[in-house]
Amino acid sequence: MALPTFPAPEDALRRRHLLALAMGGPAGWPAARASAPVIRHSLRPMADGRLSYREEVLRLLLDKARPRFGDCELQFTGLVPQARAFSELENGRLDLCAAMTDVDRERRAVPVRYCLYRGLLGLRVGLGLPETVKRLESVDSLEALRAVRLGLVQDWPDYAIQRAAGLQVVRLANVSSGVARLRLGGFDLLPVGAVEADDVALEFELAKVWRWGLIYPTAFYFFVSPQQPQLAERLKHGFEVALHDGSFDALFGRFVEPTLHAMRVSQRQLFKFPNPLLPSATPLGRAELWHPLLGRLQPSV
Repeated sequence: MALPTFPAPEDALRRRHLLALAMGGPAGWPAARASAPVIRHSLRPMADGRLSYREEVLRLLLDKARPRFGDCELQFTGLVPQARAFSELENGRLDLCAAMTDVDRERRAVPVRYCLYRGLLGLRVGLGLPETVKRLESVDSLEALRAVRLGLVQDWPDYAIQRAAGLQVVRLANVSSGVARLRLGGFDLLPVGAVEADDVALEFELAKVWRWGLIYPTAFYFFVSPQQPQLAERLKHGFEVALHDGSFDALFGRFVEPTLHAMRVSQRQLFKFPNPLLPSATPLGRAELWHPLLGRLQPSV
């Protein structure tokens, strides 16, 4: 969710990304054939050029799907805001993005209904200035929570979810400008997913709330252009194979579990809210798609 600062211009990153794929790539991919389809995506690389968790998952799925669907090539098209990404999926200028789901997004693009974070982005941790966090650690009731001013990017589904819950939510254009407003006292806390809180806090030098958090059901998917239905089928097949052979769980364990453990989620007081934007087609009945911690957490309020 946070936008990193890149050490090289975007065009240079894109060229390096394509060259790495052609030479086998950081994940050890074989070179794609000249006739292989190109998948244009907006998954941002890490600031140091390493693959992000989301791209690691994408590469894993494509690798697992290769025996049935053949080779393909990835092309990073640049960072785009989420609202624009869905417009570009609709008009075919973008093939794939990754985002939290809602009813409107599933209408505009094809969701690949396997949550990359196994439902854990619905666990939100507040970030803020150290003195503010110290003051707000004592929040222990819904009444006290509703007195806290939260800041959320306007095109995140979380913005509408938390407003529907009756919380005070300040509308932000993006994370970077939002943090600037936070430092000026425009709001109190930036609630982010527990699995990404460490990275965001480190990048923007913010403190984390440790005693409480928010929780609501949600899912974070790959979304595919309606003009690329075969890509959606490729990813669905790859996910099923990766779930069956344990490779997705291994990747998740390497990238996400350490952060989840560090956030001490099970020790927090949790305020639970419904998600009115969650599509009815969300596969909540497939237990293997969701983290077992979600079933063990008992919301306090």
